[in-house]
Amino acid sequence: MSLKSLTVIALLACMALRADSVGASLQLEGAMSVFRGTQYLVHEQLPDGSWRHDPAVTSLAACALQNARVTEPAAAIPLALAFLKQNIRPTDDWRRAIDLRALLRAKQADGLQPTMTNCPPAARLWRLDALLLTQKGNDKIQLQDSFFKGLEPYQTFAAKLSTATDGVESLSPLRQETRLTNWKEAPIETIYWAARALFAWDRAATTVQDNWQHDILSALLVRQKGDGAWHLPDDSPEATVRQTALAIETIILCLQ
Repeated sequence: MSLKSLTVIALLACMALRADSVGASLQLEGAMSVFRGTQYLVHEQLPDGSWRHDPAVTSLAACALQNARVTEPAAAIPLALAFLKQNIRPTDDWRRAIDLRALLRAKQADGLQPTMTNCPPAARLWRLDALLLTQKGNDKIQLQDSFFKGLEPYQTFAAKLSTATDGVESLSPLRQETRLTNWKEAPIETIYWAARALFAWDRAATTVQDNWQHDILSALLVRQKGDGAWHLPDDSPEATVRQTALAIETIILCLQ
C-alpha cells in the first residue's frame, strides 16, 4: 500500500476516534470502508470529470469525496465541479437540487438557485437540503403542510429537525419509528436520511443512548462489496455510484 493510501487511512482513523458509541475496532473498520469506497469512486471518475456523464450522480460522488477529505488525485473534485457548472439541469427539473449540492458545499454555485417546480415526495429532502445550503444568516425556511404529504416517517423526521426553531422533543415518536428501520435491508438512500436525522437529533435534543451509529455502521460494512462499492446484483452503474457515495457519507456521520 502506498504512503498516500496510508496517510488517508490515518486521517480517517483520527476522525473516527470522535465517535463515542462505536468501539475502536469498528471505528477502524469504518475508516477503512470509507477509504475503499472513495478509492472506488476515484477509479470510476471519467476524463470529463463526471461519473456516468450524469450531473446528479457526479454531484453525489463529489460530495462524498469532499466529506471524506480526499486529496488524491488533486484534480478529482475540481474536475467534477467544472463538469457540474457546465451541465446543471434547468430549474424545472427536481434533480437540479442534487446537481447543486457539491457546488454549494464548495461555495462555487455562482448564484445558481435550487428552485424547481415539479417535486415528487422522494425528491423533497434533496430540495430542502439544497435550500438549507443556500440559507443566509438567520433566515428561516418555513415548510408548508403540503411538503409532508406522502413522506415516510423518517423523511418527515429529517425535514422537521432541519427546520426546527425551538425544542424538538415533540418529534420523539418520529425518532422512535426511524430507529426501527431495518438497516440490513433498507435502501442506502433511506439509511442516509435516517442517519442524518438521528445525527441532528443528538445535537438538538437529549441524546438517546441506543447506539444507532453502531447498528448502521455494522449493517453498511456487511453490505460493502469487494471492489469498495455498494450495490445490488441488478443495479446499474449509475445506481452503484449513487449508493456508494451515500453509504460513504452515512459512515462518516456514524463516525462523528
